Amino acid sequence: MIVLASISLLAFGGLPQDTYLSQILKWRSQTEANLKRPEGWLTVAGLFWLSEGENSMGTKSGSRIALPASSGGADQVGTVTLSGKKVTLNNWSGAAVQVNGSPVTGSVELKSDISGKPDTVQIGTISFRVIVRGKRTGIRLFDSNSRGMKEFSGCHWYPVNSSFRFKAKFTPYTPPKKVSILNVLGDTETVSLPGYVEFSVNGKSCRLDAQDEGDTLFFNFKDITSGTLTYPPGRFLNIPKPVNGFVDLDFNKAVNPPCAFTAFATCPLPPKSNILNVRISAGELIHHPVK
Repeated sequence: MIVLASISLLAFGGLPQDTYLSQILKWRSQTEANLKRPEGWLTVAGLFWLSEGENSMGTKSGSRIALPASSGGADQVGTVTLSGKKVTLNNWSGAAVQVNGSPVTGSVELKSDISGKPDTVQIGTISFRVIVRGKRTGIRLFDSNSRGMKEFSGCHWYPVNSSFRFKAKFTPYTPPKKVSILNVLGDTETVSLPGYVEFSVNGKSCRLDAQDEGDTLFFNFKDITSGTLTYPPGRFLNIPKPVNGFVDLDFNKAVNPPCAFTAFATCPLPPKSNILNVRISAGELIHHPVK
């Protein structure tokens, strides 16, 4: 559900009020559509951490990688073998299995998400990819008939408010700052921070560390609303890279992390430097996940 509401009278960057409102509402609509697309977060239906050696796969009870009975998969499709970081799919049952759209019988090595282009395995109505998190290697399962898809009632948002859109100063770290980021599994990952942004909320100075994420800067933050009106662990925000030392920091585009929609995500938690002692009353509101 996208909340239609008026924005504050001040427009950012000279945009007319109705133009800015329509842009944000269009962006929010696309954000919701992305959650529901094939292999979007609402279709995630399982996460199975692999043991070294062979891991059974099928709809049969007790399978290490348990496929939904509704998927059309065989009782015993085959196995997924883990050898160090190498993952091999073994389709010894002759079941209809495709990898990246091509039929596969016998054995094939699978690329994980750390390659940047993980292989997608399709079995009936489900698909899966190999993910690596710290020392763990797992199978993330997607199902277009997932309970999450069936029970999704829409995203919920604060009214659009341009007073939470800032022309914020970006200051680079020279050299980039290294920090350890904890995720919901309890694993830590060392990331490089290119710099930080500074802005003011109701006269209170604020600062957020940025991560480099492709063509954007990524912010993982928590504020006073976290746990009551917004998702308890925090929210995510991606913005364009700096131009002439400033960024367009628009909290109307702050979103819930994937963990808000599925128990099978492995979200990072905000660094201590990104826990704000102000209310960021903009962006996505709390979502109650399927349990």
